[in-house]
Amino acid sequence: MNDNERNRNLAALISDKIRREGPMSFAQFMDMALYHPRLGYYARTGDSEDYFTSVDVHPLFARVLAKFIRLEWEKNFREGPRFTVLELGAGGGKLAGGILSWLSQEARGCFERVRYLVLESSPERLKRLGKLKKEFGPRVEVLSDPSSLWPGSLNGVVLSNEFFDALPCHRVVRRDGRIREIRVGEGFKEIEAEATPPIRSFFDWLGAAPAEGCAGEAHLLAREWTALLARALARGTVLTIDYGYESAELYSEIRPQGTALRHLRHQASRDFYRDIGLADLTAHVNFTVLSKEGAEKGLMSRPLVSQSRFLLDLGMEEILRSASESPDARTRLRASSAAKTLIHPEGLGGTFKVLLQNK
Repeated sequence: MNDNERNRNLAALISDKIRREGPMSFAQFMDMALYHPRLGYYARTGDSEDYFTSVDVHPLFARVLAKFIRLEWEKNFREGPRFTVLELGAGGGKLAGGILSWLSQEARGCFERVRYLVLESSPERLKRLGKLKKEFGPRVEVLSDPSSLWPGSLNGVVLSNEFFDALPCHRVVRRDGRIREIRVGEGFKEIEAEATPPIRSFFDWLGAAPAEGCAGEAHLLAREWTALLARALARGTVLTIDYGYESAELYSEIRPQGTALRHLRHQASRDFYRDIGLADLTAHVNFTVLSKEGAEKGLMSRPLVSQSRFLLDLGMEEILRSASESPDARTRLRASSAAKTLIHPEGLGGTFKVLLQNK
């Protein structure tokens, strides 16, 4: 199926659903656009050309996260129950492969004890994870359904790298002091409607909302995922790396249109209803939602820090020095350039935040 067919078929499918059932929430639209099993954005074959992540920059990123995992194992899990790493939204397994490769070479004790779970719902990406299982054998387990995460079943680290920004969210706007929902009607025209009880309840619980006349997002699914992870984790750490803010900054008047964006070929816009199934859709993470829900479910949050601070505190400079010992000048230059991208305050180092939550 070519891109034009994918776009046409998915747009028709969504349009038909709207005609039959009435205007849909933006969360429903986003879910179908991204996660439809045959036509959605994440059902496409090949790697994305619409964005790049810290994982894509250089293997240095995976090595630093592997060091974090080793330190968690040494501190809390050298003795006791089997040590588990759960990676959310593992994609094709690039980050998992980098982490396991480093552990196998630099932390053999941890590597021998680790059970690495990768959670991925995309049928296409699940196929690509076969290579990871072939390389690392039974220590890698692939999950496609979060319901398999039983309460108290995990002891170790939950790793979320750019997972929450891709979760479907509701869009809202504040009018005359009231929250209104932005829904998707026929012809992909946006319609304002009375907010549903779950949306009103969400903002009442959060204690924050967009400023008057401003749009924003309601992260109901992010709250549900946080609760699920808190229940599944018996003991350990949830590590979330993503771009976003806490509520006060996220719902500020300086963001009158909210943070939801469409990404296509490294260009960001708010043309959500163009190139459906071909473009990525995201929204900035509300870290207050993760912290507040986590606290209510037994997770203790540490202060939010920049990716730059997190990587440097873990000794990225030391890992870079090791990579810079290569006799090949191009390899050394690539490592140095990647490190600057990952930690520079005006690059990924400042854009991305890190939230650590412990139980």
